Formats: sequence, structure tokens, C-alpha cells
Amino acid sequence: MNTCLFEQSQLDRIEAKLDELLSQKKRKPKAKPIDGTIRAEFDRWWAVYPKKKGKQDALKAFKSAITPFGVTYGHAFTDKLIADVQNRIRQDEAWMSGNTQFLPNPATYIRGKRWEDDITK
Repeated sequence: MNTCLFEQSQLDRIEAKLDELLSQKKRKPKAKPIDGTIRAEFDRWWAVYPKKKGKQDALKAFKSAITPFGVTYGHAFTDKLIADVQNRIRQDEAWMSGNTQFLPNPATYIRGKRWEDDITK
């Protein structure tokens, strides 16, 4: 005696739905393209940052940091970062040496909000 609660067609539909859900879970969401304005602001900052390492990672970090400011204040945010980098190059011992070995990688600078750190003289 067969005590199955579902007919084969119902089981097939359930299995198909499970397969569909599992395949959706495995798909990674496509990364949103970097807005031209964000890219232009990043390029302005990148031009003055002395350590040129991990550019794509830095771009992602920059996008995350600038997005809350929107287009209106994004330019001012970039100006703040550029001013900080220029001040550090002029005043901070580690940055003045010209040896980038001990400077934070660009993405680390952004994610760590290093522009808020004190300058060591």
C-alpha cells in the first residue's frame, strides 16, 4: 500500500521549485557599475595618494565612503581627502619620507577613515 501524501506530478513541481530557489541563492548579484561622477572623484583622489596599490579595492572602498554624501557633497568629501593627503605629505613623518612601505594601502586609508587620524610630527 502506497502511503505517499503527494502525487508524482506534485513532487516534480516541488522539486523544480527547490532547484529554482537553490540556483537563485547560488547566483551572485551583479556589481553595480561605478557612476561616472564617483569615478571622476576617485581619480582626483587617486592622483594625489602616494601609494599606488590595490586600485580596484580602493575604488570599491571609495564608492562605499562617498555614496552617503551624494552628488552634492561628494566633491567636498573628495576635497577633504585630498587636503588630508597633502597635509600628511607635508607634515607627517611617515608620509614625508617618500617611502610608501609604511603608508596604509589606499583602501585601508578609506575604510579606516584615516583622514580622521592625528598627524604625527
